[in-house]
Amino acid sequence: MQFQLPSNLQQHLVKYDPEVKKVIAATKPKVTRNNLGLPDDLIPPHIVSKEELLQAVTNINTELVEDRYRVFQKDTGEVKAIIKYGRIDFCTWTDYITKDSIEAGLTTPYWAHNATSGYKQKVIQIKRGIKLFTDQLQQTIPHWKDVGTHNIFKRLDLKTNNYKYILRILEERPSVPGVELYKSYLDADNRYILDTPWFKRYINTEAQKIIDAFHHPDTKSPDVLVDIHEDIKKILTWINLVLKIWPACPVDYLQTAISNDVFKTLSIYSLSPSDLVHAWLNTYLPVESFFKIITKFTEEWLSKCKNYSHTTKYNATFSSLQDTVAMLDQILTAGQTIDPPKRWRIDEFHDHIQTKAWTIKNPNQELPQDLFPTPIKVLDEEQNWTFFKPKETDQLSHLFPTPNKGHTWTFFQPKDTHQLSQWGQAVRNCVGTADSYANNVRSKKAFIVLCMCNNKPQFTVLLKVSDGVMHVDQIVGLSNARLNDLERSKYENMFSKALQLREEELKSVS
Repeated sequence: MQFQLPSNLQQHLVKYDPEVKKVIAATKPKVTRNNLGLPDDLIPPHIVSKEELLQAVTNINTELVEDRYRVFQKDTGEVKAIIKYGRIDFCTWTDYITKDSIEAGLTTPYWAHNATSGYKQKVIQIKRGIKLFTDQLQQTIPHWKDVGTHNIFKRLDLKTNNYKYILRILEERPSVPGVELYKSYLDADNRYILDTPWFKRYINTEAQKIIDAFHHPDTKSPDVLVDIHEDIKKILTWINLVLKIWPACPVDYLQTAISNDVFKTLSIYSLSPSDLVHAWLNTYLPVESFFKIITKFTEEWLSKCKNYSHTTKYNATFSSLQDTVAMLDQILTAGQTIDPPKRWRIDEFHDHIQTKAWTIKNPNQELPQDLFPTPIKVLDEEQNWTFFKPKETDQLSHLFPTPNKGHTWTFFQPKDTHQLSQWGQAVRNCVGTADSYANNVRSKKAFIVLCMCNNKPQFTVLLKVSDGVMHVDQIVGLSNARLNDLERSKYENMFSKALQLREEELKSVS
């Protein structure tokens, strides 16, 4: 079976039909080209325009060998270029470039024109000569050491070679690095800081580094100036952030943080997205504790960054602090309250508020408790077994009060997602905040069993059933730790007893 396509449809589907493409290609008229070629940029366009050059080469292609040339003249009759078939002769002249020429806009190194790639072998000697000339020129003029030839005059151009242009200083600000310039980067209420002797000396020292680099002939790049300037601005931004939360912050704390590269190292992010967070931190977090937190992180970071680049070394993200402040803002914005931690350790504070922040975003949902509708307690009769040290937090102890005698194991299923999240905080894992775990329980694809010993959270277990056999899909200890052989043996023994007790409960009901 076959179908003949109409002509219009043939044309429309020509890309799919190689035979039709051959026919169409055969009927296309041939384009007459210059058989002697027309290399791009045969003569620089500022000497002979491309249109004039194209017309000349077209005419040359039609002439006999002895007439294949063209002389280009200026309006005065002076020869400016000659083109011949087989070779090119240039008529050259000398022009003196001065500072006035550069200030007037002549900043392009025309002699360093890139030759067409197809002609590299033919112009290699010319390019070597150009490089030699450029190297000699660089020895006689001020220039940034690490910029390319195309920017060779950049350090002589007054329009770009100034502090305002290089440092991107706004027009209304002072134009030279110094105390008055950097005061403009502080909030009006905080500018008094730069009038103190220590800060005035610090700013003047850093500003002088910029000025010296600007004038020193061996400075590699204007980026050297920019790096120092941006570090100062970053420090001043940190000062604004700190004083916005703790207006009475002692100046000594700020000075020490600068001396220890704390502000310089930490990337700038908002310490508090709202005034509510400002007020909470001001009330509960002592400014001394805050500086201990960021100083400890900085010391640990810098100890690992000895060979890092400037950008990487001084752009550290304090993720735990950033996340904690974001969650705190979420809680306070929702109209909730949160008590401060017993001691100010950033990881503990992060865990302290993580569950509450999660419960605000996620409504509470009930979870099935088909395996253990009520907690199952198992007494461990082996008193000679030494249990590993439990976690200090004890946030779930009120749920199942148990006399602290011997080893009593408690197995239960979380009744809802908020309780599961509370457990995740107590044992420091993601079981309470990762939706996949709760979804598997709700859809009855798996069981989550939580295990306590002597009323202390210990194990988190994911179980599945296949052909009447329940098996452990995943089991972890505190902070997602793997169980050692002793812990695993003890858990298997105690959980087997819990299943037997549950079996007896079902028998008594039936």
